[in-house]
Amino acid sequence: MSTQISFGLFLSLTCIAASGQTPPVPRPTTDHPSNGVVEMIVKADLTEREHEMRNEGASLLAPWRGILQVTIRNLSAETLKLMELSWDQEYEFEVLDSSGKSVPPTKEGEKSFIMAHDPLQVPLGGPIGYLELGGMQDFSGTINLAQLFQIRPGQAYKVRIRRSKGLPKVDEHGKPLKDPELRCTVDIPDYGIPR
Repeated sequence: MSTQISFGLFLSLTCIAASGQTPPVPRPTTDHPSNGVVEMIVKADLTEREHEMRNEGASLLAPWRGILQVTIRNLSAETLKLMELSWDQEYEFEVLDSSGKSVPPTKEGEKSFIMAHDPLQVPLGGPIGYLELGGMQDFSGTINLAQLFQIRPGQAYKVRIRRSKGLPKVDEHGKPLKDPELRCTVDIPDYGIPR
């Protein structure tokens, strides 16, 4: 069973340098899509939605426009209660162009970054809700990175996405997970067409 939800967004650590703040201690960059309890699957959406709508479900590969499909899957047999946080607290992104340089944020991305990192701007509060995910169930959502980063269709990109907030910190037996954070990298080739 799949459930569609909206995902929170949190700008990448690379934006910290642009804002003049001191970057935090570097964290691992190697992919770690599963922590043994939950798994994150990230795919670039390379279909042209307008074409699908006009032609009754026919899909056409098109240049990547910044859309990612993200799925979180419960790998355990137990029902998990995942904390849903505000939109600026769940995920972190790093978007690199084909030369390895950080893609600059949009104006909306800059505002989101400031809100996420300035304690005076972030409203106080905890989770906005909880999602119960049964054993071997997943939920999926769409993330539009073009709202936060200056994505140019037809260009190659490397997108790193990570999530740790709101996810379990212990396994089914109550033992702490060695690395609860989930990390994935998606390579977007020129023109978004996988080779």
